Amino acid sequence: MTEFYSAEITGKSYAKLIELRRELDFVLIGGWAIYLHTKALKSKDIDIVVDYPTLFELKQKYGLSKNDFLKKYEIKLEYFDIDIYVPAFSKLAVSPKDILANYTLIEGIKVVEPEILLLLKQGAYSERKHSTKGKKDALDIALILLHTELDFKKYDKWAKDATSQRRQLKEILSALKDQDVRYLNMSRQEFVKKRKEIIAKLQR
Repeated sequence: MTEFYSAEITGKSYAKLIELRRELDFVLIGGWAIYLHTKALKSKDIDIVVDYPTLFELKQKYGLSKNDFLKKYEIKLEYFDIDIYVPAFSKLAVSPKDILANYTLIEGIKVVEPEILLLLKQGAYSERKHSTKGKKDALDIALILLHTELDFKKYDKWAKDATSQRRQLKEILSALKDQDVRYLNMSRQEFVKKRKEIIAKLQR
């Protein structure tokens, strides 16, 4: 499988994620959460949701900056960023409070449930779909759909507009080209079959 980012960057980023896991209480979202759910396509930036005691710990250890426009806190490192989201400040497709309460443990890391993760990725994709990060978002969305057992009733529960959001998922899957399949950890034949199955589920 082809990787989206260089092995050097993803290796450093994952090492930092493991370090953070040992030090802090957080729920992982973003590309690394997708990697842990699917074991496909490593990420670069680290995205976490924390409560305020953990935010204080991060402020004590790192040079945090507050991004009022994007409603998050940031730690800028040499090769990647750590983006931090908190209740009552950050605006995500699903509220940070609900994210903190709905996670599963994977390799000792609290990772948000896949249905919520899918909605979060859709929110990110909608804001930057014409950029390089938007391309990665589309691949991440496809990976969740192709490599996890989603409960679409649960997905609909968290969605703000399930009909239009399901339609967006179909559009993203349908728009994937042959050259994109190399990122998805499956053969072209497997992809075509699985895509057909998922689109049928989304239409119900």
